[in-house]
Amino acid sequence: MRGHVALFMMMTLAAPAAAQVPDTVRLPDLVVTATRLETRVDAVPGSVTVIRGTDMRARGHRFVVDALRDAPGVSIAQSAGPGAQTSVFIRGGESDYVQVLVDGVQVNDPGGAFNWAHLRTEDIDRIEIVRGPASVLYGSDAVSGVIQIFTRAGGEPRIEAGVNSARGSRTIGDGAFDTHSFDASLTGRASIATGTALSYGASGAYATSSGLYEQNSDYDNTTVSGRIRLDARHADVAVTTRYAENEYHYPTSGSGAVIDANQFATGSTWSLGVDAGASILDGVEVRLLGTLYDTDSRTQNPPDAPDDGTFDSTSDQLRRALDARVNITLPRDMVLTAGAEREWQEAQTAFESVGPGGTFTDETDDERANTGWYAQLHGSPIREVSITLGGRVDDNDAFGTFVTGRAAVSWRPVPSTRVHGSYGTAFKEPTFFENFATGFARGNPDLEPEHARSWEAGTELALGGSAVLGATYFEQRFRNLIQFTFNTPTPDDPNYFNVGAARARGAELTAAVGLGPVSASASYTLTRTRVSDDGFGEDPAFQEGRPLLRRPEHQASIAGSVALSESLSGRIQARWVGEREDLDFTDPAQFNGIRTTLEDYTVVDVTFDVRMPHAIELTLGVRNLFDADYQEIFNFPTPGRVLHAGIRARLGL
Repeated sequence: MRGHVALFMMMTLAAPAAAQVPDTVRLPDLVVTATRLETRVDAVPGSVTVIRGTDMRARGHRFVVDALRDAPGVSIAQSAGPGAQTSVFIRGGESDYVQVLVDGVQVNDPGGAFNWAHLRTEDIDRIEIVRGPASVLYGSDAVSGVIQIFTRAGGEPRIEAGVNSARGSRTIGDGAFDTHSFDASLTGRASIATGTALSYGASGAYATSSGLYEQNSDYDNTTVSGRIRLDARHADVAVTTRYAENEYHYPTSGSGAVIDANQFATGSTWSLGVDAGASILDGVEVRLLGTLYDTDSRTQNPPDAPDDGTFDSTSDQLRRALDARVNITLPRDMVLTAGAEREWQEAQTAFESVGPGGTFTDETDDERANTGWYAQLHGSPIREVSITLGGRVDDNDAFGTFVTGRAAVSWRPVPSTRVHGSYGTAFKEPTFFENFATGFARGNPDLEPEHARSWEAGTELALGGSAVLGATYFEQRFRNLIQFTFNTPTPDDPNYFNVGAARARGAELTAAVGLGPVSASASYTLTRTRVSDDGFGEDPAFQEGRPLLRRPEHQASIAGSVALSESLSGRIQARWVGEREDLDFTDPAQFNGIRTTLEDYTVVDVTFDVRMPHAIELTLGVRNLFDADYQEIFNFPTPGRVLHAGIRARLGL
């Protein structure tokens, strides 16, 4: 592992000669997610990263989570290969502290969980990552950040299609695994009347993989999406929809042991969003957003032998929301946003286990609703200063009333320097299981939401127009964390209570430079997490004074790109992730697991893009160039060296 660190240091020193400005540094002029307004990057209240879809695909990233790995403040934990459960952590917060939006539609499960394993990149225009609390605008789950994905639409009419294949080595067992994907899309724009334009986009993709294990490791994913937008002089309306289904076979138990030849999980999701706006008066805009997200999942374990037991569980969840807001333009470039959101959540689950001890079944059917009122004032009262002030009140069927707020400022003392700071509060509602469980565990309908207080301060410095340096310090304190206990006072008492607390603090450092055809960038994130109150003290994953699991204290990324000619360019990316703590479940006598430390690792990726005649592009690359052997979750493998190639063709209409 020391050799990997040395390699990383050498590549850092050589970066200006190897060069790429990664997607996470090259921000566009305007971002939307941070304020729900088109906002200049230098006026954003906090820290924002933008990843372009074209750059993701050029680097061979077919899953969104792979593009997130190099973003400052973001860490990833994936159990094995394609299709395996995948979590994203921002600034040391829990994985369910990140609200995930696709074209404005929230796709988290009620209570914040989201499995990143199945979200693909083929139809994505860009990703915006907002670090820091954002419950004022987005309600529950936006505790440590918001990640919003925008799909493609509009532009010159064209058809695009691509084929990609990869072959990689397994880090356990023998042989190799293969991954193949196919995608096609149609986008365009047309004028249908004076001052009225219609833009549209449709995309479909299919991917399949043989997985990282020698048996029962196949994965399939199908995704289709569509987007249509109508723009008139004083009004606009956009409709987006996305459907995906997947099937993932896995031979492992929760400890990572290979024990089963036929268990698998299936899932499907469908989202629909309608976003409409109109200017009703000079400087007054009214917007209405309606969303629907339906997710169905099933886990099955048929018998391996005639006398073997079986397992079958299903979960169906539905989120519907209606958000109405008004944007009022005030003097001095200030905008007042006031809105109200009503959300309805439903969940049905079923469980059946058949074994030597008998048959166990359980079913649930629950629902709840939330109403939120919010207001935000954003703009530049003086030329060099941008401010954001906001507040929100949520009224929930389960936990009653909760209030959040945010204040932020961005100041340019000189044109080349920006200083920014923010403070905010946020919350996460309990899961349906924590509220309503009735089987082997009893839910607590009186749970309060988990909540956080966060602040940050930072600066950005532009050097001569070709280099940018940035530094941000942050702190987050998490309270009322929900914990499970076996030792209830009486058998009729619930198993879940608000008793835990934790904190996270750290710094994000970034640098980028461009010198003609060569560019380079680097980022480093320090994240120190600690449990400040372990509540019942029963969970080895949550011990007072110890770090939170699977969140590295140190991680860094460097990247470089060079345009070798008009038709050939190359990229190199190196990622170093430091030690982090996890749980070892391999000892059956230790039901709750034993704390262990995962080693640090370095992964280097190289890609080349070749632009050929007739709008054909060829991508060739190697992921994990030096075949690093590492784990993101204890006792679960990661891919070894992977060779990948793709060809993409575009046809104008």
